[in-house]
Amino acid sequence: MARYITKRLVLLVIIIVFVSVATFFLVHLLPGNPTDTILGPNATPQNVATLNRELGLNRPLWQQYFVWIGHLLTGHLGDSFISHTSISATIRAALPIDLELILISQVLAFGIAIPTCDPFVAPLLYAIPVQLLAYHTAVVKGTDVDQPRNLAKSVTVE
Repeated sequence: MARYITKRLVLLVIIIVFVSVATFFLVHLLPGNPTDTILGPNATPQNVATLNRELGLNRPLWQQYFVWIGHLLTGHLGDSFISHTSISATIRAALPIDLELILISQVLAFGIAIPTCDPFVAPLLYAIPVQLLAYHTAVVKGTDVDQPRNLAKSVTVE
């Protein structure tokens, strides 16, 4: 059993390394230059060179990959160029909502997947996740789940 678990863990590490390398290099195959996107159409060559140096885009790809992996492993995911906030902080702020939705969906999926003949238990398996989602939408205002309702209120038809 220990040999099987060790084998699976080694395969997991190999797959994670492969996926990280593929993700990194596929992003670099995308057309366009990040500095042109950040600086906009009025970018000067001097500003582009300065931003390339600041972002480390002037280094070889293999060096960029190891810097990226180092930042990923330490939790430094960088800053958003749109909102100028830490991406780690943005993920931390959204994580409780995501975990709640994952938990609700898993309870609902288990309720549907596990058949029961008990007439008292079956409705509870379906009703509890729906009630939790309804509570979240109705009471916890300002969350991502609440946004479509707010958006619908703000749309006017002329």
